Amino acid sequence: MRHPPAKDMRDDHARRRNTRPTADPGPRAAAAGPRPVAGSDSGPGPAHPVDHGMRWLLAATGACLLGCAVLIAVDGSDFVTFVGIALGGIAFVLLLSAVFYAIGRSEDRERAERESRGGQP
Repeated sequence: MRHPPAKDMRDDHARRRNTRPTADPGPRAAAAGPRPVAGSDSGPGPAHPVDHGMRWLLAATGACLLGCAVLIAVDGSDFVTFVGIALGGIAFVLLLSAVFYAIGRSEDRERAERESRGGQP
């Protein structure tokens, strides 16, 4: 009787594969819906929903800063330098707006939480 060749486990380890067979979840688990795999806990979810307005505000700030840096580094005409400095100023105003927006959103969340508890301070 001939045995199959031994499997080289080094390849699986290098590729970070899990070589163990998975357990059959059975019919009850299928009805419950998909569940996370054991050991794949990503930790607690986000504390607050993602605010797309803040994301766009920070993206615009980054774009203005990048444009400012590129235009100033080009060292072109006076107009190009002016536009670069103007983009830097716009980025600064957008950054301050993002800070005040974040503060306002946190106050709104705190007020909504306080109201949901029955108005207790």
